[in-house]
Amino acid sequence: MNPFLTTTALTEQELINQALKNEGLKQISSDSEITRLGEGAWHYAYLIEAEQLVLRIPKRIAYEKEVVFNQGELTADYAGTKVFYEHANRTGKGMCPAHYEYHVSEELTYTVETYVGKSVGLAGLTPDQSKRYGRELGEFFLALEELASPISGIGYITVGEQGEIKGQYEGDLSAFIRGETDEYREEWESLLESTYSFDKEKVRSTGEELIAARSVEREKIVLTNQDTSPENMIFTSSGVRMIDPFPILYTGTSLAAN
Repeated sequence: MNPFLTTTALTEQELINQALKNEGLKQISSDSEITRLGEGAWHYAYLIEAEQLVLRIPKRIAYEKEVVFNQGELTADYAGTKVFYEHANRTGKGMCPAHYEYHVSEELTYTVETYVGKSVGLAGLTPDQSKRYGRELGEFFLALEELASPISGIGYITVGEQGEIKGQYEGDLSAFIRGETDEYREEWESLLESTYSFDKEKVRSTGEELIAARSVEREKIVLTNQDTSPENMIFTSSGVRMIDPFPILYTGTSLAAN
């Protein structure tokens, strides 16, 4: 079985060259012209040395299950990444790849983006470096808060009937937050009524305080990244970089703990 998500019988190098040809880039003639990067769960990743671009081709098997090609889901995923990268770079922080393109078809699906450098890894960071990267990320997300969202809606990004990208929900953000808060309240009350043994009075008083203090009316919709886990951060010598986001249209405050 071909390890790539494709209906063709092309080899690895042939798939890579087809993607490079589509993007108007020089094709490779040997493995020495690429570097296989640490692959993720969903994609094989290649550094195209001459172009300093990263090519990703989706896998046929992810998390031990066969991936079913879905044009809409893949397009929403990649289009969301593209719009987030462009939006994020409007902050002037240089946080995300400057170039990003994608192609989705049953025969060949891929993404191409600027290589942002090699990570020194969390284990190798000094306390001063860690603080520096933390400040950079904090300044970046604060800068995102100042930018108006380039697309409409609330929630995760989907593709509309006209091919436009948007949030999966429409409506008023304050009403959305209040509805979500009601869901939190129900879960909290169920916990308090459960047979689990814990300091219920402390949890009750703390919950009441937190729910009453939740910011609602002053919040605004921000195009931000829900997935800021360490594997999606590249800690380079020139600063931290962000790749492989999970874009969402929501209040930045709700994601601050991430």
